[in-house]
Amino acid sequence: MKKQGLSFFRRLLLSFVLCSIIPLFLLAFVFTGASSRVLKKNTARQAKEIVSAAAGMMKSCLAEAYDAGSEIAEDSSVISWCAGNGTELEASGRTSDIFQKIARLKKDTSFHVYILSQNPQKKVLSRNQIPDEYQFKAYAGWGVLKKVSDSNECVLFVQPHPENGEQTIAAAAIPVFSDSAKKTRVGFVIVDILRRGLFDQFSLIAGIQGRFDQLMVYDKSGCIAFSAFSPDKEASFFTDNETQDDGRSFYSPVGRDGLTVCGILPETGGERYINDFRSVALIIALITSIVSFAVALILSRSIAQPVQELTKTMLLVESGDLSVRCPETSNARTDTEMSFLIGRFNHMIERIAKLSDDRVEQQRLLRVAEIKRLQAQISPHFLYNTLNSIKSMAKLAGVNDIARMVTNLGKILHDGFTSGEDFCSIEKSLELVHNYFDIESARWENKFTFIEKVDPRLLPYPLPRFVIQPVVENALVHGLEEKNEHGTLTINGFFEERNDGSADIVIEVRDDGAGIPEAKLKLIQNSLEHTSERQNVIVAQTKIGGGEDKQNLGSNGIALVNTHLRLRLLYGNEYGLTIQSTEGAGTVVTIRAPREGKHDESSYC
Repeated sequence: MKKQGLSFFRRLLLSFVLCSIIPLFLLAFVFTGASSRVLKKNTARQAKEIVSAAAGMMKSCLAEAYDAGSEIAEDSSVISWCAGNGTELEASGRTSDIFQKIARLKKDTSFHVYILSQNPQKKVLSRNQIPDEYQFKAYAGWGVLKKVSDSNECVLFVQPHPENGEQTIAAAAIPVFSDSAKKTRVGFVIVDILRRGLFDQFSLIAGIQGRFDQLMVYDKSGCIAFSAFSPDKEASFFTDNETQDDGRSFYSPVGRDGLTVCGILPETGGERYINDFRSVALIIALITSIVSFAVALILSRSIAQPVQELTKTMLLVESGDLSVRCPETSNARTDTEMSFLIGRFNHMIERIAKLSDDRVEQQRLLRVAEIKRLQAQISPHFLYNTLNSIKSMAKLAGVNDIARMVTNLGKILHDGFTSGEDFCSIEKSLELVHNYFDIESARWENKFTFIEKVDPRLLPYPLPRFVIQPVVENALVHGLEEKNEHGTLTINGFFEERNDGSADIVIEVRDDGAGIPEAKLKLIQNSLEHTSERQNVIVAQTKIGGGEDKQNLGSNGIALVNTHLRLRLLYGNEYGLTIQSTEGAGTVVTIRAPREGKHDESSYC
């Protein structure tokens, strides 16, 4: 027994390790891993947003440069100056107008504007110091001048004069034409985009400071036009290993000029934070595990003692001693759950002992019930034999009506006493209705007419036994018999298609009898509608033959409700009976069941 107790103790500790400590470490790893992924994902999302915002700002800056240059290039004074028209005095006046227009359009901190004429007699027109690269005679076949001359359209040139330090990052060149058809080019307008202006705009982007190791703008050839944090990289080129997709680089194209904004996150920072976070989480998990193991050890020892007593008692009960009881130890008394378990175990032993004593009595009662069941089977055979004797005597006496009634009654009784058959075909049910109608017709000669309009395809399909017959009985007894004139009973049977492609079996039992009073009809319809809620009450009251519902509904209402209840229990609330009646005009009861109904084929006649 001590060995068993120790085994339980070891299993308890092992279960605690497997179910508590190990999952705790796994949870620490999973939590830190998830935190790492969330942090990386959030960092990447913010980096993409910043790079996208920088690309949008760069695009806006280029658009502003193009707009300003285009407006100057289309000015009549600029066109006239570039073409070399007029006297020197007129030229001086145009020059003043041009300088005033430049002053209105450009920002000295963002742009420098230069106007170049292809006339060899003209010099470069600008308010700023003119770079050597914009001397048309010397540099017409090089740099930005060559690019705009070749394309004859607005172009962008990165690092137009790199020897000028970090002042200019790109130049937007716009050709000047003397005619509206743009066939004769007379000069150029060049707008230098200054580094300090673009840097000031980039500095306005939220979160840009301290997030990136590098943030730069480069062209198709890889030439770096602008670097926010490393100006010394400007005018140099991106290498292949700098542009590889390492998870730290984020790109966003600027537009038609072939520029791209690239942001590169630092190699360390987030990873170091994640590693530190993982180490702290593991240390906390280790300390928690040690404390939990110590607490589990103490609790396990306190639980082991009552478990040992319970195990000992269970072994004695297993050997057949039902008089033994498990004592409650001191620990068990303080442990509500263990005390409850021992108490329930002792109660279970008492119940088993009582059940064992009752077993012999139950076996005796079962034998008595079996004998009574065999005796009950004798009664139907005696009744059939008696009816056959009456039928034979009626035939010998020449009373064929009595013989036919006895024959039909025998068929009805035989069908009612049949055991093990819960379903029968519609054809068999209609045969039973015919037998019943023949008996009633003999009682009420020439009072009833029976019309049957049933689709022959319905005949093989099964229905629960005694579904149609009770409805027909109600129609005859409570409808047609109470009518003074001749009455007609009609049974219609057909398939009715549903929206889902399935079909229902619909059987209408229609009579032109006395009908049902409106108050009683509402009571029956209400009972049919709420059968699923009241089914237990109705069944119980029907079995004992009493209750307020039976007194109000009458025997015909109870039969309809019970039949409706059987159909709903078998097929669901969509099926069952519906009843419509007009007092003095007749009643229609509709039986609805699914074509593919639920039934046990072993209980199908």
